[in-house]
Amino acid sequence: MAALESRMEAVLQEQLGLSRFSMSMAKVWLSKMGIAGEGGDPPSDSDALARVRAWLLQLLNGRARPADVDSWQRRCPEVLPKLTSCPVWDIESSERLAWIRELQRNWREIRTEALALQGHGRAQGFQPYRAPSWVGDAATDGAGGAAASGAAGAAPGSGSPPQSSDSGFGGVPAAGAACAEATTAHKGGSWNVCYFALHGAVDTSETLRRCPRTAALLASVPRGYAHAMLSALAPGTSVVPHHGPTNKKLRLQLPLVVPPPVPGPDGGERSSCCLRVAGTEVPLCEGEPVLFDDSFEHEAWNRHPTQPRVVLIVDVWHPDLSDEEVKFLSFVHKANVRAAKAASATRGGAVSGSADFLTVLEDARGSPVPADLVFPRPPDLAE
Repeated sequence: MAALESRMEAVLQEQLGLSRFSMSMAKVWLSKMGIAGEGGDPPSDSDALARVRAWLLQLLNGRARPADVDSWQRRCPEVLPKLTSCPVWDIESSERLAWIRELQRNWREIRTEALALQGHGRAQGFQPYRAPSWVGDAATDGAGGAAASGAAGAAPGSGSPPQSSDSGFGGVPAAGAACAEATTAHKGGSWNVCYFALHGAVDTSETLRRCPRTAALLASVPRGYAHAMLSALAPGTSVVPHHGPTNKKLRLQLPLVVPPPVPGPDGGERSSCCLRVAGTEVPLCEGEPVLFDDSFEHEAWNRHPTQPRVVLIVDVWHPDLSDEEVKFLSFVHKANVRAAKAASATRGGAVSGSADFLTVLEDARGSPVPADLVFPRPPDLAE
């Protein structure tokens, strides 16, 4: 038992980035799961913490992903076992996803507030998308997690299943780890974002104040993952193929501004903006939400030569996770963010010329974004 507890402490501290205090709190949960501490009969696979327990045992065995992981997820840094694995979800198939229809019904109001975030020739609240350089040439997703897909630089829509790769915990550094510089995570053009929430890592109060209806709708989303933003791709911008940091969440993309079709290679027309998730290509349409698992390799592009694309992105906990599992995973995530903030404050944002992820975010916030990279010209805005 002592050896098991020692190994689990290493997982909590080195892989999950927990402080000593957070580790002591986590051990209460571990005892419930029958992983550490004293307990009675081992829990069954049907109990409320079965998936998290299987994940922690997976980490104890030195694996970031289960052996049967989908080929499109093999380069995702963190894959929890026993979760439904589907690249693009059928929104109409489950009452658990009814909250999406409420956002869809109000998409024009959301768009109106988004388009009002401009003044003096700038996109107010927007900042260039940045990520730590340890991502390499692949984009990141959320606060600090990513993996190179091996397909970066490929033409949009040309994705193919990546080769198997298992490198421990996916190369994701612990909370507050330093990175040499920032990466833009896109090819050509410009990718800019406006955060409504980012795990408490940045102050988003002004944006929420300026978008009260959007803020209220986001607050009503059940089991939100504390990550929501407007994402704008300037004309001719492609986001490189990449993976999100984990499969314990799903991502909703609600298109607010989509340019008209563009000429296709066969002489006809094709959608100007698409999202590819694994082997599925989804053309974007204004007001038509897409729910997908961004642990699968995915990419996005805006082919239009003059008009930007704007979507609302909202992350939610995977619907298979029990409320108890969400509580534990939220605890771990919040502890990790607190540790990152503390490390950033201690270093003053730099160590030997290196910047941590939070400093990268703050530096990007100081970079003005021209309005024409985010907002369409009025005559081109669909009614």
